[in-house]
Amino acid sequence: MSLNILIWNARGVANVNTQSIIKRLVKENKIMVLAVIEPLIKPRPDFFSRIFGLQFKGCNCNGQIWMFAADGIEVDDWDDSEQILHARFTTLMLSAPVFISVAYGKCTRKGRAGMWSKLRELAGKLDGLPWLVGGDFNTFVSEEERQGGKKKRTREMMEFAETISDCQFLDVGADGPKFTWARGDTFERLDRVLLGEGWANIFESTRVTNLPRVLSDHCPLLIREETGTRGMINVQLKLSRLKRSLKIWNRVVFGNIFEKLRKAEAEAREAQEKYEQEPSPDLRSDMNRTTAEYLLRLKMEEDF
Repeated sequence: MSLNILIWNARGVANVNTQSIIKRLVKENKIMVLAVIEPLIKPRPDFFSRIFGLQFKGCNCNGQIWMFAADGIEVDDWDDSEQILHARFTTLMLSAPVFISVAYGKCTRKGRAGMWSKLRELAGKLDGLPWLVGGDFNTFVSEEERQGGKKKRTREMMEFAETISDCQFLDVGADGPKFTWARGDTFERLDRVLLGEGWANIFESTRVTNLPRVLSDHCPLLIREETGTRGMINVQLKLSRLKRSLKIWNRVVFGNIFEKLRKAEAEAREAQEKYEQEPSPDLRSDMNRTTAEYLLRLKMEEDF
């Protein structure tokens, strides 16, 4: 059984295209837990629960971090602060509750001190329990995680690295674009996933993917967790028969919308990676073109 999680600094969710992207990612990746960072509007639980197909569970004190979960997942034991929203997640498919913290770090080194203190506090309480921390930390741990930019950030990198060490976090890395944030010719890995030592007691494997940046300067983080538990085989066989028929219908009648969407997403990701490696007007133009194509294919799928 899997527990798929999506965390994204969306830079606003009032835009219908942003809503469509989240809705598609939730559906396509069977997301069970969703965290939206920097929504830039007040929560509308009923509206966004309906749009995203997940139940709004809560937000932090300044409304900058929202959490959603699928039906059947109980969320409680909240710990709320300006930069961390933390809760316990319980579901019958897991052998024990898991703890998830979503981070949205402030833009200054002094401002982020409260985030580091909160993570150390939680680490003391959760000693050995399954714990995942993910989000936009607004800083990085080494110069290799930055391209462009001249400001020296040695002290803040050390503070982040010390927090990771003190909390005994494991940085599992990520597939996809190396840098999760871009502005102009500056690229940085501001978004990441960290695991507490007890996480491996529940899940056999963790895979993090940095998805393409679209309508936000941050990559969405897709986390796939596998428990190794077998699902309902008979139901899956029946659904697979239906799926084969629908695939034929989609290919013949609609020209295989989903395959073209996946191709557009892959091309957008590849163009972003090339631009990160060699910022140039031609590669920027190619990145913008493939992003526009991806949005067009997304709209076609939405209409379908």
